[in-house]
Amino acid sequence: MRHSLLARFAGCDFARPGGSLPMQVVGFRGELNTVEGAAVTTANLRQVGRSYQMIGTQDVTELRVAFNGFFVEDATVGNGHTCAEVDASNSYYIQAAVEYNDVTKRVTFEGQNEGLVLAGAELYVSDPLLPSEFGLEVFPANAKFWIRTERRLEVGQKGLFHQNALNSPVIAGEAHYVGSAGSTSRLLDTGGLSTEGGWSQQSHVWLPYAVLGVPAAKMFAAAVFGGSIESGVNDGRGNGRNNSGGYMRRALANVDGNKVAARMLLARSGETAKSFVNNSAKRRQMLAYVNHVLSGHGGEDYSVGETLANTKDRWAQIWQMCKAGAVVHLEHYALSPKTDSTDWLTLEGQTPRAGFEVGGAWRDAGNAWCAAQVGADLNLDGFVDLGSDQTDPTARDKWRVDLGKPTTDGTHPAAVMAETMAEVNSVHMELLRAAYED
Repeated sequence: MRHSLLARFAGCDFARPGGSLPMQVVGFRGELNTVEGAAVTTANLRQVGRSYQMIGTQDVTELRVAFNGFFVEDATVGNGHTCAEVDASNSYYIQAAVEYNDVTKRVTFEGQNEGLVLAGAELYVSDPLLPSEFGLEVFPANAKFWIRTERRLEVGQKGLFHQNALNSPVIAGEAHYVGSAGSTSRLLDTGGLSTEGGWSQQSHVWLPYAVLGVPAAKMFAAAVFGGSIESGVNDGRGNGRNNSGGYMRRALANVDGNKVAARMLLARSGETAKSFVNNSAKRRQMLAYVNHVLSGHGGEDYSVGETLANTKDRWAQIWQMCKAGAVVHLEHYALSPKTDSTDWLTLEGQTPRAGFEVGGAWRDAGNAWCAAQVGADLNLDGFVDLGSDQTDPTARDKWRVDLGKPTTDGTHPAAVMAETMAEVNSVHMELLRAAYED
């Protein structure tokens, strides 16, 4: 039986011979599983996907496709607002291939065409795929490619999904299909998926957990932690390249307007700092494969009645927990505005929520405390406050309305606001990238 490669790689930094760089995240689209699907039947026990990928800001000398065996559940009143990391109900068999420049090459798992991802596996990594298989010396920086995947379940088992709805706007060429045991494999095809061969399209999206590789030179790679705003709630569903996905996905997919950064989006909608401190061990395994952390917890803590004093302690705990592995730089993002309104179309029609008014005991006090910790707390290297781009200069506790409707609920940035935040953040990402790589 083939098991999770995490055990084989435990304690290893993937150092390569000849002084080359260690293994790290090199793809721009590392994503969580957030839901477990319904039990499969004979009609959908095989599931195929074709997902859009890009390489980060440096050439890469090998690629590996990674999966996992857990998901991060919703935070609800019933579970105490806890985004728990939950082991999958069952293991699953996986096959994968990389499609680049109209050529598709299979990746293997310990030399086999099919791997087994165990329930609860923190990380399951393929064998390396070399650029020579495509007639290349390296995979070029910011190269576009597709990952084709096929997983196999038994009747009654459940599959893990990144999301239970299609991307919006649609990502052209990306699709997910289901079929029976007799459906014709599409793994080694090129081009988009179709119903040919006994397949049916599904609305759920499932993706590789990460694309790892060996960069030819130092490559910026970030892990994003946080709550609903970092997760992109209220800004469609996507990868940041399709004008949706939230300000973090957008910024990291458009660094300085023209670069794509390697990243893992490990934030979860509804997650409090309190929840993360106690329920993040599996996700934090990926700190071995990134060099930057962008952290944004805190807004949900306010929403569920946590005190700022307790949240300060948890922020410090998070910084300590996440300045680990290969991470050399960690930054915390400021609390965003929160207002009540009937339409959020005017300043006059908005009322800041208690503690989020100018000089209030939550937002301003919390942001000021975090800013003061830079340098004082050795785990915190920077503090990013996008407030001047989110709010009106005459009312720093209200969402600005000059660009269009900034939010539909007073908490989560709508598309126009997410884009504005991303544009500013993308310039900052370029500063971080240049400081690390150049």
